[in-house]
Amino acid sequence: MCYNTKHSREVKDKERFYKIKLYPKQEKSRTAFDIPMYHNNGFLHANQLIIPQEAPQYLIGAKWGIAPETVEPDQLSAYYKEQRPYGEGLNAQSEKAFGHYFYNYNEAILHRRCIIPVDGFYESHKLPNKVSIPFHIKRKDDGIISLAGIYSVLRGGLCTYSIFTKTASPLFKDIHNTKNRQPLILSDEKVKV
Repeated sequence: MCYNTKHSREVKDKERFYKIKLYPKQEKSRTAFDIPMYHNNGFLHANQLIIPQEAPQYLIGAKWGIAPETVEPDQLSAYYKEQRPYGEGLNAQSEKAFGHYFYNYNEAILHRRCIIPVDGFYESHKLPNKVSIPFHIKRKDDGIISLAGIYSVLRGGLCTYSIFTKTASPLFKDIHNTKNRQPLILSDEKVKV
């Protein structure tokens, strides 16, 4: 599972990498998005940048933790608290995307996929004595990692998102040795914006 990410690049670096722009209505938030978050805990539901399928020419701010579009923005905190036993919408199992598991997100699965740019993420490794050690995962060249996800648009335009996960590769099984999951990482060649 991916519950912690790293965001240390400025918006201009992401704009240059993807050859897109920050959504004009969020230009006033540029300096806030430029503040580094070296250990972004998903359970804090911070506003991060995503590239939405519906407007792939823009980076837009979205809250980490997808919520159904029927949830009112002022009820989001209560919704997350209610969903705490289920991971608060931070991750979504890609293998179950088209099943009953995602009936609240059919629109997102079909038309609201997104790219989540991160500098890295953390996976937890459990030792035999039950102590958990976070492993920081990043690219060898320190480049941007494009994670796959889905998003929803709540009333008033507030976006929420979830990171897709998949069965762990052999390397990730050694690292994330309890859940055997990993984020779905898109290759640079597959990222088409």
